Order: sequence, then structure tokens, then C-alpha cells
Amino acid sequence: MNKDLAHIAKVMYDLQEYCRYIDEINDNGYCDGCTFVFDHHKCKLIKLTKDNKIPCDNWNITKADIERLEKENDD
Repeated sequence: MNKDLAHIAKVMYDLQEYCRYIDEINDNGYCDGCTFVFDHHKCKLIKLTKDNKIPCDNWNITKADIERLEKENDD
């Protein structure tokens, strides 16, 4: 089970960091060029978050979280 959680956390972390990157390179407040944007800057990933925020503002997954899940899997 923790192996699956670690894998999911890695995927979410990558999406979160991608989102953060796109947000940083675009100073206009929009996620221009993002794969997950559709219909005039609506984010498909918002459906996966609570409080209708973009992943880089909401998930707060760290590499330490992933390492902890991987370690728990090894035990």
C-alpha cells in the first residue's frame, strides 16, 4: 500500500513542481503554455485539489514526504 502511495506522491509532486514552474515563468498571472489549461485559462488539475486552488498553491508535497513513504514501504 505504501508503495502505491509513494508512487502517487511522486506523480503529484512532479505535477506540483511543473505547475510552480509554469507559474514562475509567466508573469501575467495565467498559466500560458501549460498542458492542463483549457478554455481560457481554466486548469484541469483544480478538480484534483480542495478549495479550488492550483496544485502549486495547494498540495505542498515535499521530497521528504516521498522519502518517508518509501522508507515505510521498505520496513
